[in-house]
Amino acid sequence: MYNENRIKYGNLGKEGGDALVEIRNLKNQDIKRK
Repeated sequence: MYNENRIKYGNLGKEGGDALVEIRNLKNQDIKRK
């Protein structure tokens, strides 16, 4: 997972990649809730 994030998000590193994944998950939850 970490390597995929590093490739996708480059300089953001693991923390930035994980944050973007969490944001995406939250958006998906919002879509399901509606």
